[in-house]
Amino acid sequence: MIFIPHGECLLWDWRILTVKISGDALTFIAYMVIPLLWGRFAYSLLIRYGAGWWFFILGGLFVFCCGMTHLTEIMVLEYPSWYWPDAIARDITGVVSILFIWYTWRMGLNTKNPEHIG
Repeated sequence: MIFIPHGECLLWDWRILTVKISGDALTFIAYMVIPLLWGRFAYSLLIRYGAGWWFFILGGLFVFCCGMTHLTEIMVLEYPSWYWPDAIARDITGVVSILFIWYTWRMGLNTKNPEHIG
């Protein structure tokens, strides 16, 4: 089966491509920086309270995976060989999202105050 670049579907209209690429690129950059900031925040809380590191790991991984889907979306516009990596990135993002929801829900049910996170 031969895939065509997604840009073909958009008729290579530079206006829509510019909006899509700039939006996905800015979102990708933000999603790569957020886990770094999240990690710094998590580290200070872990030092202070000593618990909750899975919440921060899953949260950071969730945001990172979301960012990767924006990167693969940009690549699919030009390179049809990126359809599989795009699909895999989205599946991984879905699994990480469900794990993050599950852990956050479980943590929320068991937490009475911020000092008991974990």
